[in-house]
Amino acid sequence: MVQKAHKRFLATILLGSAVSLVPITSASAAEVTVGWNTDNVVITNNVGKPDVVKVGGLVEGAVVKVYSKATNGTLLGTGVVKKGQTEAIISIANIGSEEGKLYVSVTLESEAAEVSFEAEAQSTKVAADKVTIVNN
Repeated sequence: MVQKAHKRFLATILLGSAVSLVPITSASAAEVTVGWNTDNVVITNNVGKPDVVKVGGLVEGAVVKVYSKATNGTLLGTGVVKKGQTEAIISIANIGSEEGKLYVSVTLESEAAEVSFEAEAQSTKVAADKVTIVNN
């Protein structure tokens, strides 16, 4: 479950040699819940072809990642629940010939938010009559 609090503050941003104060606001997001149950995970350990992990009971856009270990494991595969679907299907080259365990995470990415930024600072042009060339 993800919940963001409403915050408003001023941040100092250094852009080249320009310093500006920019208000930064994060709005309250609606609670996003990705409810899933390990009972909805089916792992098929195939012989001679890629293995398959299916995770069902999810919402559209949920991202499923399969790891070799619970912590600091290798990412074996990633899947996304497609529009109109409730499951993600992840194909993995080979999880091994023996029985074992895989570790599955499910997250729901928020929509991308538009954030504006200012143009790069522009140098002023030097007038030709203000330039003096000295040859030493």
